[in-house]
Amino acid sequence: DRKKIFDKAIDGCLFIHPDTKNSDKQIFLKGKVLDRIKDLDEIPSPYLTGILDKFFDGKLTPFIETNRGCPFKCSFCHTGADYFHKLNKFSSKRVKDEIEWIGKNQIQVIWVADANFGIFERDIEITEWICHVKDKYGYPKEVVVNYTKNATKRLAKIVELFAENNICSQGIISIQTRDEITLEVINRKNIKTDKYNDLAEIFRIEGLPLSTDLMIGLPGMTVKSFKEDLQYFFDMDITVKAYATELLPNSPMADPNYIEKYKIEVDENNFLTSTFSYSKDELHEVNVIYYLFTIADSFSILRYVLRYLRWDHGILALDFIHKLYNEIQNDPYRYPAITY
Repeated sequence: DRKKIFDKAIDGCLFIHPDTKNSDKQIFLKGKVLDRIKDLDEIPSPYLTGILDKFFDGKLTPFIETNRGCPFKCSFCHTGADYFHKLNKFSSKRVKDEIEWIGKNQIQVIWVADANFGIFERDIEITEWICHVKDKYGYPKEVVVNYTKNATKRLAKIVELFAENNICSQGIISIQTRDEITLEVINRKNIKTDKYNDLAEIFRIEGLPLSTDLMIGLPGMTVKSFKEDLQYFFDMDITVKAYATELLPNSPMADPNYIEKYKIEVDENNFLTSTFSYSKDELHEVNVIYYLFTIADSFSILRYVLRYLRWDHGILALDFIHKLYNEIQNDPYRYPAITY
């Protein structure tokens, strides 16, 4: 009987017993948590085995990993759990073979899915190999990576190599926030945010694009702290993208004690709606300020006006945008196009 295989828990799996799937009293079976795979080369490469060949038609691009795990313990992140704390590497040969496959198949962009590319010394060697493959096949022409959190001389070397070999390297700094209180709440205080200045300067010298990711709704955030985050990157002239904070299953933030301690509330899709540091109305205010900032700066509607106000009159861009928000709230018919 095929169903007999579901009568016992399966290690590494959590599932509903099929006989109770449509019942009011569903039975969940949970197996033991398996140890992480240390020798990652045990996992067959989806590229080198050929099983993905038919999917790369010029529209899709491959992701590769050179390692798995993360040494940081950010509470909002699934890999912030202790289970993922140690880093395991794919062999250099496996990584190089996959990169060569990408070049040979003339794929334009390579995405490196490491949480912290540049954390190991060998990442310079991997960068050199990407440049070698590009020289040999003409591809890839672009590399997208998440650089390691604390900028180092190693990152400078990696960026220089990409620039020298005419490979566009989009640097994404996942800073999330610079606010000290929030960093402590989300267990991210060991990441030195001042190091981002060094990395930004490296990208500026090399003429490469750089952007940063922020998170809206982290416990500890306030309207004031989020405005300060946006203002900082406005002054640095670094593109900002901000994302709502989601309560991810198995992340440290999803721990019931953590939720209770920081008074976290979520909506039906598990996105944070309020915490000890902000209300639902304040979160809405932050979202609107960010939307206005995106329109004004990222879409360039008021890009030069904001800089004129900042440089010639000392008016902070986010103070202007916040005042504009308040004007819209108080009298939506005064500026109907902006209100829309």
